[in-house]
Amino acid sequence: MASWFRKVFGRRNEGAEGAKKREALIAALPEEDARRVTRLEERRKDIVANAKANPSFAGGLLQAEVDQLEDLVDAFIEIAASCARWNRHLATVDFDDLESEMRRAETDAKKALDEDRRRLAEKNLRVLGKRKEQLTDLRKKIAAGCAELELLENSLKLIADEVMVMTSPREIRGQLDELLVGVEAIRETTKG
Repeated sequence: MASWFRKVFGRRNEGAEGAKKREALIAALPEEDARRVTRLEERRKDIVANAKANPSFAGGLLQAEVDQLEDLVDAFIEIAASCARWNRHLATVDFDDLESEMRRAETDAKKALDEDRRRLAEKNLRVLGKRKEQLTDLRKKIAAGCAELELLENSLKLIADEVMVMTSPREIRGQLDELLVGVEAIRETTKG
């Protein structure tokens, strides 16, 4: 899973090119989401710095945990970018007009005198129904994505607090693994 993030963002493997991809995604975010990314990146850096300062960590976080923290920030960026793109699309949809078109097609399908017109109206009604269904699914994806963004933010805050009292960097691994599994599930919905 972590390798997927590296492939998409290339931060550790592709250097400047990966950073450009990441910056392009951040630039396309709404201003508030871009600020959230900045805060998350600062929190990630604080976690690493606090782990280094914690004498129980004897050398700081392991590279795997540092990579996972970076992957979580990258996942936040990707999910936020998908949600922003979906929200921009939904802003162009006139739902009242869609409902009106569906009622008109339904009426045409019921009252058409000629069989060809009836079939055409029924076909149009199916297309409009499918469009409405897709838009409803998109709203659900946005809600799930937004919830995942909040979870990521709050989890990194919790990890930052816990790093202060943990005795081993491996204690973080379970939490990070769990977060990455949840992020992967949401990421699957952002495909396409």
